[in-house]
Amino acid sequence: MKIAIVTEKLVRGDGQGRVNLEIAHHALAKGHQVVLLADQVATELTAAGAVWIPIHPRISRPHLFNVIAFVRKANSAIQQMGNECDLIVGNGYSITCKHDVNLCHLVHGAWIKSPSHTARTSRGPYAWYQWLYSKFNSWTELKAFAASDWVVAVSKSTGAELVQIGVPEQKVRVIYNGVDLEEFKPGHEDRAALGLPL
Repeated sequence: MKIAIVTEKLVRGDGQGRVNLEIAHHALAKGHQVVLLADQVATELTAAGAVWIPIHPRISRPHLFNVIAFVRKANSAIQQMGNECDLIVGNGYSITCKHDVNLCHLVHGAWIKSPSHTARTSRGPYAWYQWLYSKFNSWTELKAFAASDWVVAVSKSTGAELVQIGVPEQKVRVIYNGVDLEEFKPGHEDRAALGLPL
């Protein structure tokens, strides 16, 4: 099977990027061909056999313009590939042309209503920009989800938020993010020095 993954980053140290990195590793280990349409890709993925199609937006600031440019280039690259891929995976507003699965890590339509949103907790140009960014993404994420056959949420609450913003419930599936227990495991710190019970 040939799988295309569309996201800005496939790297360690970035939540969504790390999830996609692990998906790509797993698919490669199962013998699938993996094509990555991204701005940043960990070298370990290309070393393992993934094909990287760089999507480098020329605009870096503000990030909102970077996102718009990325999506346009990603849509164009996917359309040029035609029916070459068996499975196309998007991530929120990373692609708006027809695709099979969209992985949802954050619902901007729900986040903008949160009392913790930056636009409600602070003032000034940065708060205004965050409001605009979330408002724009609230609209564009719906286009992305509508273009996908399935939308996978990383939690039950994210799945519920998807339904609340209008994604049909029958399209939503919940798959929890896993944890690499070899990398993330209890250490041998002095619990008393940290003020923790023994």
